[in-house]
Formats: sequence, structure tokens, C-alpha cells
Amino acid sequence: MYAAFVYLFFSACEDVAPEKKKPTKICDLSLDDLNGTKWVYAKTVGSGEPEPNVKIRLKFEKKDGKLTARYNASSPTNMYDYKCASKSDKIHCSTKPEAIDVCLAFLAADKKCTRKAMEGFYSKTANLQLSQKEIREAAIAANKKMIGWKKENVWESQYKRRYSSVGNRLMGVLYVKVDREACNLEITDNFAALSNGEYQEDAAGFVSTNAFLKHTQTELLWEGCSQPALRLYDTNLGTFPADPGTITWKQKHFVGEEVSYWLLESSLRYPQEGCKYKFDAWLNMQPLKMGNEPKVVEGKEKELHWGFKHTFNKATAVGDSNIMAWVIETKCGDKVDKKIACNQLVVGTPKGEKKKDKAPKAK
Repeated sequence: MYAAFVYLFFSACEDVAPEKKKPTKICDLSLDDLNGTKWVYAKTVGSGEPEPNVKIRLKFEKKDGKLTARYNASSPTNMYDYKCASKSDKIHCSTKPEAIDVCLAFLAADKKCTRKAMEGFYSKTANLQLSQKEIREAAIAANKKMIGWKKENVWESQYKRRYSSVGNRLMGVLYVKVDREACNLEITDNFAALSNGEYQEDAAGFVSTNAFLKHTQTELLWEGCSQPALRLYDTNLGTFPADPGTITWKQKHFVGEEVSYWLLESSLRYPQEGCKYKFDAWLNMQPLKMGNEPKVVEGKEKELHWGFKHTFNKATAVGDSNIMAWVIETKCGDKVDKKIACNQLVVGTPKGEKKKDKAPKAK
């Protein structure tokens, strides 16, 4: 009986199929090979695969043999330049702090802006350094400002509080790691401040620590909007406004509604002899229509009417917006000047359509 039991036991074991091993995912992503790569925020949607959000974008490239990053830090209209340095299993990137502002932060904490203090702060950057001359000049300028504000009786009530606060962001900081399992980048987006004279880092806001996906599809806009901002208005006016001085931003439109964008910038209103003008339209950082030209209107004075029409077919998600950006090029002989005008608006669903979209109630 025992022999029969043993036979049945081993026979049963032989019938069990061996467990198949899952194929090992190979990830060849390396921090040493980021030059020229582009990355976008990985937006998590439910339990599905993360979706790329190109409005939050990051690009690496080498300049003078050193790695740099171009990043918008979730800003809808600005781009920032970071210097990067390798640190064991991660890359550390930072923007360049303004030396005068760092000095003022020390002074606001009732500390001196010394060489030791400044070098201590700059040691937290991505290998950015100040010369003794730069430190000395920053200290002199900062003290001069503080003395002036004291004479105006605004140092204690305004500036001292502002410069000693953690909200006084002195530089942006990025930490870049490789997530081997997902085979993408893990980005930590912080800002650095001197809170009461002590170095402190905190999450910069929306991104915090999040996955970024490699972007290889459409070209993206890597320039920020011009400062001071150019006046790009969103309107329902199908023709150039008779009195541009009365136009205001509408900033809310509806699905299916034609939006007429007008650039009402006096410096670009009247063409210069021998100059050529054009603009590329980008929507949400992706190319919409390239090679547009302003309309030339003859009159007492020749004018340029900068206009562009677009109809949105999708409502804007809650907390989001649509960003129209024009890359404006003025070419006068061999001289080329580029400016970027931006507009931000929300697209809603017309009243009545929501009711149509609802399923009929069960009887």
C-alpha cells in the first residue's frame, strides 16, 4: 500500500507543469546618455498606464561639454535653465542663484554675508561657484539695498520678512534618477531657500517627485514667453478691432466657438522698410500652424494686422488651460529678432449640451 501511495504521489508531481518564468525586462536607460533627450510628465490616470503631459517638459543637452537641463517647472509660460552635475546614482541640477538675493537672505536673518556663508550656500548648487570678487560685490550691493530700505522704514516691515522666508525661492533644484522597473526617469523638483539663514529645500509644487516619460513624437516648444509680455488677445472679433485700446482678454470660450487671436503690440503694428515678418502658432507647446504672416493693410500708414483663428473641439479639464504661443520672427537684412507672445484660456461646454450627454433615467 505504501509503494502504491509513493507511486501515486510522484506520478501526480510529474503531471504538474513547471511554473513559467516571466521574461526579464531589459532597461538600457543610463544617466550617462541623457544628452539630447526630451522628457514629459507622466500623468497617472486611474489604474491604467501613465499618460504623457507635454505641458510639463524637460530637455537635456550638453553645452561646452557640460550637461544642462531646460525645464518649465510646471509653469505655463516660463522656461528655466539648469546646470547639472553627476552624483553617484543620480544627477543633481540647479538654476543659478542671484548672489545679491542670497546675501540679502543672510542679512534678513541678522547674519553677515561672508565668504564662508556664501560658499556654504553655493556648495548646495550643481557645482556653481562664485569668485571672491563676485562675493564681495554682492555683499556691497546687498548692504547698500538694506541701508536704503532702512532709511525708508520698509526693511523691518517688508523686505526683512520677505528675504528670511522659506517662500523666498533662491534657486530651482532637480534630482534625476533612473527607475529601472518602469525604464523611465524619476524627477524630484524642489526649490531652495534660506529660512532664517539656514539652507532648506522644499517641493516646488505640482511635480514634487514624479515619473517622466521619454518624448520622441512631435516637436515641443522649448522657449518661454517674452518678458515683458506681448499683448496677445483672445476675442470673438472676426476682424481686426477698430479701436485696439478697448480690447481686453476674454479668457473663457466654448467648444465649437471660433476664437480670433489678435496681437495688439504697438512695436509690431507698423512695418519697417526692408523687413519681413512671420509667426508660428503653437498650441499647448505643440506645433499648430507654422509660417503664418500678418496681413499688410494699406492706408495713410501701412499697418500689420496680426491675427489667427482657431476652434476648440474639446472642453478644458478642471484646473487646466489652453496655451496659445506665437513665435514671432522679424527679419531685417541679416538681423533676425524673435519674440514669443502667449495667451491662456479655458474652454467650456455650452449650456444645454451637458443635459444631452446625460443618460436617460431608468423608469
